[in-house]
Amino acid sequence: MKAEKKICPNCGSEDVESVAGDNKGTYRCPDCSYSGSLFPERQILIEDDEEEYEGEEDKAAKSLKKNKKKVKKNERSKEKIKN
Repeated sequence: MKAEKKICPNCGSEDVESVAGDNKGTYRCPDCSYSGSLFPERQILIEDDEEEYEGEEDKAAKSLKKNKKKVKKNERSKEKIKN
């Protein structure tokens, strides 16, 4: 799988952060404090770690089922209060 990594144009660091709350695409390098909107990107290859994701679907499904039960319970409680 390919991903893109931002690189600081001032010092070359790959430790680039997006500036929070800025919808203009501004980035900042914590290494040299350079900030701006023009940070070049470099493509990198990422290997999938299947073991890391194994069972995540099951966990998500269980969590969803649990939340649905809570919602139904709350709805029943609200109905009892109305009556």
